[in-house]
Amino acid sequence: NSYGEYVCNGLNGTQHTQARIADNLFSIKNSFVRISKTADKVLADKGISGINAVLLKQYLLFSVRSESFYGKTMISKTGAKGWWQFTGPVAKQYNLKYVMQLEESARATVELALDNAKSLNEYGIDPTVENIYFSHVIGARGLSLVKKTM
Repeated sequence: NSYGEYVCNGLNGTQHTQARIADNLFSIKNSFVRISKTADKVLADKGISGINAVLLKQYLLFSVRSESFYGKTMISKTGAKGWWQFTGPVAKQYNLKYVMQLEESARATVELALDNAKSLNEYGIDPTVENIYFSHVIGARGLSLVKKTM
Protein backbone atom coordinates (compact mmCIF):
# COMPACT_ATOMS: atom_id res chain seq x y z
CA ASN A 1 0.00 0.00 0.00
CA SER A 2 1.13 3.56 -0.61
CA TYR A 3 1.39 4.52 3.04
CA GLY A 4 3.57 1.51 3.77
CA GLU A 5 5.87 2.37 0.89
CA TYR A 6 6.74 5.64 2.59
CA VAL A 7 6.96 4.41 6.17
CA CYS A 8 8.80 1.21 5.28
CA ASN A 9 11.41 3.06 3.23
CA GLY A 10 12.95 4.33 6.46
CA LEU A 11 11.64 7.87 6.14
CA ASN A 12 11.30 9.81 9.37
CA GLY A 13 8.08 11.75 10.06
CA THR A 14 9.22 14.95 8.37
CA GLN A 15 10.59 13.12 5.32
CA HIS A 16 7.41 11.07 5.09
CA THR A 17 5.27 14.21 5.11
CA GLN A 18 7.45 15.92 2.50
CA ALA A 19 7.40 12.87 0.20
CA ARG A 20 3.65 12.43 0.63
CA ILE A 21 3.00 16.07 -0.28
CA ALA A 22 5.43 15.99 -3.22
CA ASP A 23 3.74 12.86 -4.59
CA ASN A 24 0.24 14.23 -3.90
CA LEU A 25 -0.49 11.13 -1.81
CA PHE A 26 -3.69 11.44 0.26
CA SER A 27 -4.69 14.59 -1.62
CA ILE A 28 -8.32 14.85 -2.66
CA LYS A 29 -7.37 14.00 -6.25
CA ASN A 30 -5.32 10.99 -5.17
CA SER A 31 -8.05 9.76 -2.82
CA PHE A 32 -10.75 10.24 -5.49
CA VAL A 33 -8.75 8.12 -7.94
CA ARG A 34 -8.08 5.45 -5.29
CA ILE A 35 -11.74 5.36 -4.26
CA SER A 36 -12.89 5.19 -7.88
CA LYS A 37 -10.57 2.27 -8.67
CA THR A 38 -11.51 0.53 -5.43
CA ALA A 39 -15.22 0.98 -6.21
CA ASP A 40 -14.72 -0.64 -9.63
CA LYS A 41 -12.90 -3.59 -8.05
CA VAL A 42 -15.40 -4.12 -5.24
CA LEU A 43 -18.37 -3.93 -7.61
CA ALA A 44 -16.72 -6.34 -10.07
CA ASP A 45 -15.87 -8.75 -7.21
CA LYS A 46 -19.52 -8.69 -6.17
CA GLY A 47 -20.68 -9.25 -9.78
CA ILE A 48 -22.50 -5.92 -9.88
CA SER A 49 -22.59 -4.39 -13.33
CA GLY A 50 -24.59 -2.12 -15.60
CA ILE A 51 -26.80 0.60 -14.18
CA ASN A 52 -26.54 -0.86 -10.66
CA ALA A 53 -22.74 -0.52 -10.76
CA VAL A 54 -23.01 3.04 -12.05
CA LEU A 55 -25.46 3.99 -9.29
CA LEU A 56 -23.40 2.36 -6.53
CA LYS A 57 -20.15 3.91 -7.76
CA GLN A 58 -21.81 7.33 -7.85
CA TYR A 59 -23.10 6.67 -4.35
CA LEU A 60 -19.65 5.68 -3.07
CA LEU A 61 -18.04 8.81 -4.51
CA PHE A 62 -20.85 11.11 -3.34
CA SER A 63 -21.06 9.70 0.16
CA VAL A 64 -17.31 9.53 0.84
CA ARG A 65 -17.11 13.22 0.07
CA SER A 66 -19.91 13.97 2.53
CA GLU A 67 -18.77 11.56 5.21
CA SER A 68 -14.99 12.00 5.36
CA PHE A 69 -14.13 14.49 2.60
CA TYR A 70 -12.28 11.76 0.69
CA GLY A 71 -10.54 10.53 3.80
CA LYS A 72 -9.50 13.88 5.26
CA THR A 73 -11.70 13.45 8.37
CA MET A 74 -11.52 9.81 9.41
CA ILE A 75 -13.06 10.25 12.88
CA SER A 76 -16.22 12.30 13.35
CA LYS A 77 -17.23 14.27 16.41
CA THR A 78 -19.80 11.57 17.13
CA GLY A 79 -17.19 8.79 17.03
CA ALA A 80 -18.05 7.34 13.63
CA LYS A 81 -14.88 6.26 11.85
CA GLY A 82 -13.35 5.62 8.47
CA TRP A 83 -13.94 6.59 4.90
CA TRP A 84 -17.73 6.22 5.18
CA GLN A 85 -18.01 6.96 8.91
CA PHE A 86 -19.23 3.67 10.31
CA THR A 87 -20.37 3.39 13.90
CA GLY A 88 -19.24 0.34 15.86
CA PRO A 89 -22.53 -1.58 15.68
CA VAL A 90 -22.99 -1.00 11.93
CA ALA A 91 -19.35 -1.91 11.23
CA LYS A 92 -19.87 -5.13 13.18
CA GLN A 93 -23.12 -5.85 11.32
CA TYR A 94 -21.21 -5.70 8.00
CA ASN A 95 -18.13 -7.52 9.32
CA LEU A 96 -16.01 -4.39 8.85
CA LYS A 97 -13.00 -4.87 11.11
CA TYR A 98 -10.75 -2.12 9.73
CA VAL A 99 -12.82 0.99 8.99
CA MET A 100 -9.70 2.88 7.89
CA GLN A 101 -8.89 0.31 5.19
CA LEU A 102 -10.33 1.58 1.91
CA GLU A 103 -11.23 -1.64 0.12
CA GLU A 104 -12.82 -3.27 3.16
CA SER A 105 -14.77 -0.08 3.91
CA ALA A 106 -15.95 0.16 0.30
CA ARG A 107 -17.14 -3.46 0.43
CA ALA A 108 -19.12 -2.84 3.61
CA THR A 109 -20.52 0.41 2.22
CA VAL A 110 -21.73 -1.35 -0.93
CA GLU A 111 -23.42 -4.01 1.19
CA LEU A 112 -25.05 -1.36 3.37
CA ALA A 113 -26.15 0.58 0.27
CA LEU A 114 -27.69 -2.56 -1.25
CA ASP A 115 -29.59 -3.24 1.98
CA ASN A 116 -30.74 0.38 2.13
CA ALA A 117 -31.83 0.32 -1.54
CA LYS A 118 -33.87 -2.82 -0.85
CA SER A 119 -35.49 -1.18 2.18
CA LEU A 120 -36.21 1.99 0.21
CA ASN A 121 -37.99 -0.07 -2.43
CA GLU A 122 -40.08 -1.70 0.31
CA TYR A 123 -41.07 1.79 1.53
CA GLY A 124 -41.92 2.86 -2.03
CA ILE A 125 -38.98 5.29 -2.20
CA ASP A 126 -36.84 5.48 -5.33
CA PRO A 127 -33.30 4.27 -4.46
CA THR A 128 -31.45 7.25 -5.92
CA VAL A 129 -27.92 8.16 -4.88
CA GLU A 130 -29.33 10.84 -2.57
CA ASN A 131 -31.96 8.58 -1.01
CA ILE A 132 -29.44 5.80 -0.41
CA TYR A 133 -27.19 8.38 1.25
CA PHE A 134 -30.02 9.69 3.44
CA SER A 135 -30.65 6.06 4.42
CA HIS A 136 -26.97 5.74 5.36
CA VAL A 137 -27.43 8.69 7.71
CA ILE A 138 -30.92 8.17 9.18
CA GLY A 139 -31.97 4.73 7.95
CA ALA A 140 -34.54 3.82 5.33
CA ARG A 141 -37.35 3.89 7.91
CA GLY A 142 -36.23 7.34 9.09
CA LEU A 143 -36.26 8.58 5.51
CA SER A 144 -39.72 7.12 4.96
CA LEU A 145 -40.98 9.04 8.00
CA VAL A 146 -39.39 12.27 6.75
CA LYS A 147 -40.92 11.81 3.30
CA LYS A 148 -44.37 11.28 4.86
CA THR A 149 -44.20 14.76 6.41
CA MET A 150 -43.25 16.40 3.12
